Amino acid sequence: MKQVALAALRMPKAETESEEYWVRRVIEGAFEQVEDAADVGSSVHAALEAGVAGDEYDEARWGVYVRPVLDGIASRALAVTAREKTLVNASHGFAGTADLLFTWPDGNPGILDYKTKKTKPGEKVEAYDEHRMQIAAYAATEYGEVNIGRVRAVNVFVSSTEPGRVEWVHHGDLSPDWDAFMLLCGLWRHLKGYDPRCAGN
Repeated sequence: MKQVALAALRMPKAETESEEYWVRRVIEGAFEQVEDAADVGSSVHAALEAGVAGDEYDEARWGVYVRPVLDGIASRALAVTAREKTLVNASHGFAGTADLLFTWPDGNPGILDYKTKKTKPGEKVEAYDEHRMQIAAYAATEYGEVNIGRVRAVNVFVSSTEPGRVEWVHHGDLSPDWDAFMLLCGLWRHLKGYDPRCAGN
């Protein structure tokens, strides 16, 4: 909705065009912005995946986004144990892909999730509830629900509007977020009238 409003400001209605044509033009312009942002996010994510794996990527184009993340991983001495790992939780009926699993220098398990984000200079970057719940769900699936309190999780926000800016948002105990995720998971099954745990039975 915000992009549509901004597109309307960028593309004022010409006297000669119909309202219907102008509205269509504004909506198309707005979705171009959204698609461009999605393309950048996907490309940065793919470059990060390759960079962390030590594979080649277009460093001239994406290095400004990738290098700070690689430097952050190295400076924190994170021992990577898995990348882009598909996690399936049969007990609760969901699945997803963890960007990075690792061990902290003190031996505690860790999990990291990349997010591209539009930022503004001086504006603080914070994780939303859904970010914490997502990473808690992955952590519980990989390391076990009984170990959720030991998992030290991080969202790494890579700015798409300030190239080179990367913010590491560290999370504390994920137990409340895991509890909240399970409640929402149950609500989703109820509202959809579908339980993936019973599929195929």
